[in-house]
Amino acid sequence: MTLTQAAALVQHPREDLRDAYAKHEPRAKALVALPWKSGSPRRAAVDTPTSDDMRGSIQAAAGLGVPRDALVASIARDLTGQDSSKQPDLDEIRKRADDIVTTVAGRLCEELKLRANNPANETISDGNVLIERPSERGAIAVRAALRMIGVPYSWGGGGPGGPSFGTGRGARTKGFDCSGLTEYAWSKAGVRIGSSTGPQWHSGKHVDRSQLQPGDLVFFAYNPRNPDTIHHVGLYIGKGKMVHAPYTGSHVRIAPMSRSDYAGAVRPP
Repeated sequence: MTLTQAAALVQHPREDLRDAYAKHEPRAKALVALPWKSGSPRRAAVDTPTSDDMRGSIQAAAGLGVPRDALVASIARDLTGQDSSKQPDLDEIRKRADDIVTTVAGRLCEELKLRANNPANETISDGNVLIERPSERGAIAVRAALRMIGVPYSWGGGGPGGPSFGTGRGARTKGFDCSGLTEYAWSKAGVRIGSSTGPQWHSGKHVDRSQLQPGDLVFFAYNPRNPDTIHHVGLYIGKGKMVHAPYTGSHVRIAPMSRSDYAGAVRPP
């Protein structure tokens, strides 16, 4: 299994930390490989979020109304975390993040032109889709969550009123935990789903993974067959992506749903 899966199984953390491990793995591998490379030592190359996966996430967020500045700031934070230098150049990182968004915006414009020329189709010829068509309430919930990109994670924080100071280790941070974010998002659509993963698991109709629509609540558990072990919830936005509040020290962000602890999905009424 992958490093991140093994770490989660061994540690059984109260929060899902696999994203936290995964973001450091490429740099760690590069650093370990340096002593065996010929020539003078050099700083390990860091991954940039210009992969297809990151481009898809940016397109989905932009298409649902996330402000450009919020997108650039979110990408800059991720780039700063990837930078292996002791004193990263924040101005240069911000410029790189802005360049990424500019590049994606150009691609997005081309896709919108194609879609305008094919209004009857939900997809376009090359298979690139901005976002799957959600229900009206689902769309409202997704837009509300995406507007919170960049807000800090706060254990026990957030609710219908927006970000708030949490409890315990979240007491000094104003933000959202995972269920606080989803509760806030669906409250903007006029639906009460409860303030924790337990009530939210029973807040609507359970749907198959193949039938997911933007706005659906997606759940993750230590034992995916046992709902009592659910430890995380996000909001599906389409194209295999979700927006969620991952863990202490992170912020609201878009992430892929390709995780082995997926437990199921619920569609609020």
